[in-house]
Amino acid sequence: MNRSLDVDLVLREYLADDGLTAPDYVLHVVEQRISRLPRRRAWRLPGRPFMNTYTKLAAAAAAIVIVAVVGYSLIPRGALIGGPSPAASPTLCPSPTPGSTPMALHDCQLVGGGRYLLQPFADAPDLTFTADIPAGWHGSPPVAILGPLGPEGPRGIAIAFLRVDGLFRDPCHWDLDGSGSPRQPGDLPVGPGASETDEVSPLSHALAGNPSYSTDPDGVVWSGFPADEGIGEVAGHQVTIRVPASVDIDACDKDSDGEGRYYVFSGQDAGLYAQGNGNIWDIHILGLDRLRLNVPVRLIIVLSYFEDTPASDLAAGKAIVGSFDFVP
Repeated sequence: MNRSLDVDLVLREYLADDGLTAPDYVLHVVEQRISRLPRRRAWRLPGRPFMNTYTKLAAAAAAIVIVAVVGYSLIPRGALIGGPSPAASPTLCPSPTPGSTPMALHDCQLVGGGRYLLQPFADAPDLTFTADIPAGWHGSPPVAILGPLGPEGPRGIAIAFLRVDGLFRDPCHWDLDGSGSPRQPGDLPVGPGASETDEVSPLSHALAGNPSYSTDPDGVVWSGFPADEGIGEVAGHQVTIRVPASVDIDACDKDSDGEGRYYVFSGQDAGLYAQGNGNIWDIHILGLDRLRLNVPVRLIIVLSYFEDTPASDLAAGKAIVGSFDFVP
C-alpha cells in the first residue's frame, strides 16, 4: 500500500507538470548520473563539427543509461519490464560497385569496402584523391578514416589529413598565447610552402630533430604517391614519431574543451592530438604543387596506431595509405 501511495504521488506530480520541465528530484538524479560518466578523448580537429562514430555511439549509450536509470527509479518494484532494447548500430555504407566511379566517403561503417573518393578540405576543392578502404573501417570525413577498433589506445588505428605551418617545440606545453587553440602559431615555424625535394624538407627535418618524442631509427625516408593524368609520383618524405610513455597527457596544456592535449603540429588545419601514451605516427609530408592546384599545398597524412594495434589492422592501414591516388 505504501508503494501504491508513492506511485500516486509521483503520477500526480508528473501530470501536474507542464511537460517541459522535470521535478527537482529527477533533475538531481540525472545530474548525479552525468557527473559520474567517464569522459573519452575524441578524435577530431578543433573548429570542425567532427565526432567519430564511436563517440556518437558512446553519447547515445550514455543518454539511454541515464533515462533507463531514472525511469527505473520511478517504476514500482515488481512491475513487469520489457526485455532489453537492441544496441545502437552504426550507419552502414553501401559498397562501391567494382569498376565503377569511386564513391564519396561518408560518416559510416564500410560493409564491403572498395574504392572511395576523399576531399578533406572545403577550401581546396581541387585537392581530391581516392583510396581503397576495406570492410570494417569507418569513414569520418572530411579529415579522417577510423580503424575497426577506433582511433584510441591501446589498440586503435586511424588516418588523418592535415595542413600545417609549424610545430610546437614542446607538444605537451603548446598553449603559448593562452587561447587553448592549436591554431595559434607554433614556436617552430616551417612555413606553408609545398615544395618537397629529394633533400630533407624543413618540416621533416624539424620533426626528426625534436627531442620531445622519439623518431624512427631510419629517420626521414623518401616517399611517393601516384597521381592521375600522367603526372607521375607526388614527392614527399616520411617521418615516424612516438609519444613517450612517460608523458602525463592529462597534465599537458588544456584546449578549449578543458582536456589535456599533446599537439605536435600548428596551423589552421593541424589540430590532431595524440590519442594516448605510446601513440605512433607515420607522418607522410607531401608537396602537391605539381598537381596543377590553384594554390600549392603541403598535405600531411598521418597513420596513427599503437604497439598493441592488431597486425591485421596495421597492415590494412598501411595499405590504405599506399593506395592513395591523387586526382587533380
